[in-house]
Amino acid sequence: MVFPKRWGEGTPFVFSGLEGEARYTGQMIGTLLQNRRGICFTCRSDNWTLYADVEKLAWDLVVCDQLTGHLAEPGMQTDEPDHSQDSDRVCSFGFYDAHTVIGRVPHGTLRCCKAGTETAFTAETMAAFTDTDGSWKDGDLAIEIRTVDDMDYFRMTYDKVAGDSTGQPLPEQVRELEVRHKAFYEGLACPSFKNPEMEETFYKACSVMKAGFYSPEEPFRQRWTTPDKTPHQTMFLWDSVFHSFGNRVFGTDIAKETILSVLDTEYPDGFIPHMSAPDHHSEVTQPPLLAWGVWELYKRTGEKDWLISCYPRLSGYLDWNIKHRMSANGLFVWHVNRTSLECRCDESGMDNNPRFDTEADLESIDFSCYMAHEAEMMAHIAELVQPQDTLKWQTLRDQLTARIRERLWDEADGLFYDRIAPDGPLRKVKSMASLLPLWAGICTEKQADRLVSHIEDPADFGTPMPVPSVAVSDPAYSKDMWRGPVWLNYDYMIIRGLQRYGRKALADQLIVRVLKEITRLYMEEGILYEFYDDQAKLSPSVLRRKRPLGFVEADEDKIPKVYPYVVIRDYGWTAAVYAALAMENPELIG
Repeated sequence: MVFPKRWGEGTPFVFSGLEGEARYTGQMIGTLLQNRRGICFTCRSDNWTLYADVEKLAWDLVVCDQLTGHLAEPGMQTDEPDHSQDSDRVCSFGFYDAHTVIGRVPHGTLRCCKAGTETAFTAETMAAFTDTDGSWKDGDLAIEIRTVDDMDYFRMTYDKVAGDSTGQPLPEQVRELEVRHKAFYEGLACPSFKNPEMEETFYKACSVMKAGFYSPEEPFRQRWTTPDKTPHQTMFLWDSVFHSFGNRVFGTDIAKETILSVLDTEYPDGFIPHMSAPDHHSEVTQPPLLAWGVWELYKRTGEKDWLISCYPRLSGYLDWNIKHRMSANGLFVWHVNRTSLECRCDESGMDNNPRFDTEADLESIDFSCYMAHEAEMMAHIAELVQPQDTLKWQTLRDQLTARIRERLWDEADGLFYDRIAPDGPLRKVKSMASLLPLWAGICTEKQADRLVSHIEDPADFGTPMPVPSVAVSDPAYSKDMWRGPVWLNYDYMIIRGLQRYGRKALADQLIVRVLKEITRLYMEEGILYEFYDDQAKLSPSVLRRKRPLGFVEADEDKIPKVYPYVVIRDYGWTAAVYAALAMENPELIG
């Protein structure tokens, strides 16, 4: 197998709930440095930088909880692995538990910085800092070192008593941890790749998904996931469903936990928050996709008990949406935060999409499609576990199909749009939400043909990196988050929609283009980004994120170098969708 070994500045370095106890608060969270071989850890009162002061490293493994490399020979490229087993040439940093990082570096090269200060750590210099040879402490941070054969073996602990109670020598712990973290990836049931770069990117995706896991913690009765442990850290409703598609690589039981933890947050009246954590939650919901996630797992396991356990909570949540979000015309309306200049509709998940720039309530094409699709999934589930409810869900789906075709289709443009509620005109923003009727199975064949023509048209959605969140031809198109850049979760739904309508050739084309562009950028930058440039020209790191509504820039083509929000590195559903597309389409990953 080809292990991930690309270094990506700013990517998370964290302990995973798949390895042991990883709680929402208290654990160490690091990010990879740009110009040094190490990590910046964010702690309660200070940020600490830990790195090896060496000239050049050839990385052999760069994953969420283990960094292992060799000192490079003269002339060796930093991305060229050295498989030498000489212990005096190895550098490693690995998470032993949520509070402890252990590793080894050449003697005298370990450095630690706090607030601009720098300390060199060796077994000899430790004595100058404390009365105990080999250990050093500053507040909640402690470091100990053991020197063996010109290598410094170190243990850094945060918010925990330093030392280890196992009695195992530190050098043995370090070496065993390096082997164990590698073995995690060797043990995954992964597809067969002919393209080594794509294979490396796949295992990188597995690393990103692994990083997102927390341990059980009220209200979550099993492990749960976050899109990223920095900056979000919390659980999101629709993200978790997409996570479950990729998390199948760890086993279907783990994928189930991803969804069950969302269902654990349901209120007695059926409401499920869009964001939840052990100590707080939001007051809005998010795209209803849970029945889809439950049904997809059932199709792989055939376990009827899984459906039985989920059905009451799925039913309660959809009933809540019907009661609180259905318009008088029988379509669905998102809650919009009219006071926000940066995130108008986080309930829709498309936070700053131009659909929501106005003050109007919208009978929304995406929300209505989500509910129609969920009704379809619920009819399948009810037929197996609650037959008397089957007609209810079939009727809801049929009604939504008719209402969407009648009220949200524009024949002249050949697109579905939102409509200003209750009886206003269509709100004509060409967003990728307009394409969701393919995924939901709402289109007639003629309507599907029109949507496909937009997907193929370079002036609309047929961009080099498919599919832009806003069509290139729309006046609101820009390089800002949901106003133009590509999101893989929507790509996944659009691809599934094309497959549903028999457009396999186009679906395959999109899959290949998406996987190739994600792979290219990972190989160059070491990162799986939150969203991507639809023209495949700009690094996602320079794209805007939530530019305030009404913000005017003198030169619209100029990407600001300093902006309050930046694109998130190593994002959960980017990794999950990449993995799912590869696993579900093995014939395309050669």
